[in-house]
Amino acid sequence: MHKHFLSIVRIVCIFGGLLAAGFIHEIAAAEPVPSVVISRVAVREAPVDDSTNSSNEFVEIANNNSSQIDITNWCLRYASVSSPETFKTLGCFLPHGDNGHVILPPLGRALAATAEYLNAHNQTAGYDFIFKPSLSNDAGYLRLVDSNSQTVDTINWGVGVTSVNAGASVGSQVMDRINLSDGQLQQTGKPADDFKLVAPALNYASTAQYVLDLCLNLDNIQTEVPPGLSLDGEGNCSPPSVDVCLNIDGVQSALPQGDTADEAGNCYPASDNSDVVAPLDDSQNTNSAVEAQPIMNLELSEVLANPVGADTGREFIELYNPNATPVSVNDYQLFVDDNLVDKLSGQTIEPTSYLVLTNDTYDFRLLNTSGQLSLLLAGKLVDSTTYDSPKDGWSWSKIAGVWQYTNQVTPAAANLALLLPANNDAVVIAPTPACPAGQERNPDTNRCRKLVVADTNLACPAGQYRNPTTNRCRSIAATASVLASCGPDEERNPLTNRCHKVVLASSESTACPAGQERNPATNRCRKLQVMPTADYAVAGVKTEQAAGSKLIWWLVGGVLLLCLIYALYEWRHEIVKLWQRWWPWQRPVK
Repeated sequence: MHKHFLSIVRIVCIFGGLLAAGFIHEIAAAEPVPSVVISRVAVREAPVDDSTNSSNEFVEIANNNSSQIDITNWCLRYASVSSPETFKTLGCFLPHGDNGHVILPPLGRALAATAEYLNAHNQTAGYDFIFKPSLSNDAGYLRLVDSNSQTVDTINWGVGVTSVNAGASVGSQVMDRINLSDGQLQQTGKPADDFKLVAPALNYASTAQYVLDLCLNLDNIQTEVPPGLSLDGEGNCSPPSVDVCLNIDGVQSALPQGDTADEAGNCYPASDNSDVVAPLDDSQNTNSAVEAQPIMNLELSEVLANPVGADTGREFIELYNPNATPVSVNDYQLFVDDNLVDKLSGQTIEPTSYLVLTNDTYDFRLLNTSGQLSLLLAGKLVDSTTYDSPKDGWSWSKIAGVWQYTNQVTPAAANLALLLPANNDAVVIAPTPACPAGQERNPDTNRCRKLVVADTNLACPAGQYRNPTTNRCRSIAATASVLASCGPDEERNPLTNRCHKVVLASSESTACPAGQERNPATNRCRKLQVMPTADYAVAGVKTEQAAGSKLIWWLVGGVLLLCLIYALYEWRHEIVKLWQRWWPWQRPVK
């Protein structure tokens, strides 16, 4: 029994040592996450040049890695402080084409912004998608998710001790992630430590690359057909077919039926009667002009969110099948904002036809203010659109590949352009003609206006300079480097450059009522901000790893302690002899 026990202890010790070595190696091999982070955020009232617009907003993400990352169908989601558990999608990084990918190069940046921000910068390129103004300058939560809806990075501001600028507004400033000395961006998982508030700049632009994968059957993304391969009509790259019959026109990848080939690569009928040759059927006819066409995805085609009169039964969403064959909707999912539209399966859309979903048959509600629709195939986003403030009876329609409003509502039919009255007659708006020489089209009114050309010979009056954006003269007093001193009880506001009265905090301020706290910036009482429970993916992973690591360390420690006890027992006699030999008071006195 004693021998069996010792054998078991030896086995446990060996197994424990291997377990400890594997666990330590796993910790050493762990890689930091995430690789893509939210790098900059500007919420409402971020100033542009010399103006302030409550709709100037943008979000920038960055590749914090030395290798490129595919961010196709990654999305930005936002939740307000009043509904911290309800995240709505601002927009997604969508590819160009079915085989497209959005690639973020090493240390590259991608930019999403509002139309107001882009117009203020006259920025027609260098951004990835446009979202409607949504971000509060007081408090909010922003999340970056991948194509599987898994959280990649998060940021929260204005609420909670771990947020950026806790308890105060971040308006008129940009939340900028700290750049370390080695060029990497800081990512501790705590927005309060990772971000700082800076003044807006004018050099924000995307470096994302939009590429097409030419070879769907090969791993990784092939932007060019590899040498030695050829591309077929189905998007596959394969070695070119070998011509087994050199004496027959065209490439014969297989021996024709009834033929035989000689050593020189020529094909002849196997029968003695050379005039009789078996015809090729359609499956063997390599020269057939009919080629299999790839099935294209269904599309969102038309949305009526604000019908005239009652909404029930009149709101509708239209899907379009662009294929020459029928397509089933069984594998598709349709979301209105973040709500799934049920009962979508079991239907088939005929070729180049439409399927109209009304809100009396399908459970959905289209808000009259704004909304976002997302169409997914097997969990992947294939089409989406966002409408904003539709007029009564106007539908949001895709016409010639461009989403636009029209007063010609056409459910289950081809979409028609906007009709406008002219001399009491309705006419169809023709394609917009080019403006005459010396004029440009105003993007707000769609009318031609005279080009404003700066007269470099016309100087501004004394004390003024010409604004390059508006071409108007403005006073240089606002930008003068020498300003009059503020009063004895005033200080200069660094944001507005104006003097304002200094608010001194009383050393004997009365206590705030229950449930409130004193704001250190304004010295006024305010309601206590309670940090809501939010799921931050990175922090959650770290917590689970810490709990798992502690349990494994306890197991490893127990095994090592058992081995130590076994070693003391196994060599107890040798230890006693060594004790008696080296310690002087154990030696006999001569």
